Amino acid sequence: MNRVVCIGTLLFCLFGQPLVASAKSAECLKDCGQWHGAHPEQNFGPLPQSVPYRNCFISAGRQHGVPPRLLASVAYGESDFNPNAVSDKGAIGVMQIRWPLTARHLGVGNRWRLFDACTNIDAGARYLRELSEKYSGNVHYMLGAYFYGPSRIDGASLPAPAAHYSDYIYQRNLALDRFNASPQTIVYLSSGHSARRWQKALSRRFPDIQFSVAPSTDGTYGVTANGASAAMRKMSDQLGSTLTP
Repeated sequence: MNRVVCIGTLLFCLFGQPLVASAKSAECLKDCGQWHGAHPEQNFGPLPQSVPYRNCFISAGRQHGVPPRLLASVAYGESDFNPNAVSDKGAIGVMQIRWPLTARHLGVGNRWRLFDACTNIDAGARYLRELSEKYSGNVHYMLGAYFYGPSRIDGASLPAPAAHYSDYIYQRNLALDRFNASPQTIVYLSSGHSARRWQKALSRRFPDIQFSVAPSTDGTYGVTANGASAAMRKMSDQLGSTLTP
């Protein structure tokens, strides 16, 4: 592993203390999107205590030189911190690591290990470290490549879907400070397919809340909601006693 590159103090590398950037930095020689400057450390403060798997994010971030809050922001956007999430393209777990090529490239040779949250987060940290080195620490390009694939990002410009993804993760980064560690289960369904349909419908109806699907011990699938207190209260008031997404 190459030497960790840090702008700022060793204290940040060890403890995740923020560097303050009040405006777009002159260091950013490429498009920064909504991010400040060319380096991850300028965008991320401490990781809130309420974030799931907080110790795993901190440990992986320190080991691979990636701000823990960047890892958590990606996980929040990719899976709502759901270690059992599987996409229709074969991406697995908290950080949505693609199986098998990306996972094996990142040192995970067993598919089932990707369902372990800390293993998955570590793989995501390895990947973001690679992307940081490839794109000189430009967070906008790192995230665009995380979503779109580094072979499709040449460094000259970001395709629209990649840029939109970077903006989406920027919003997830801001939302971490409002994250509620006590998600509310909205409804239980008999199949994962039905639960994901409800998840999509509820997400459209309540865009300020993150909805996720998780299997229950009785074989059903729960659709859970997580968001700021005000948004959760608004959702409860609107749903009332009936759920008709």
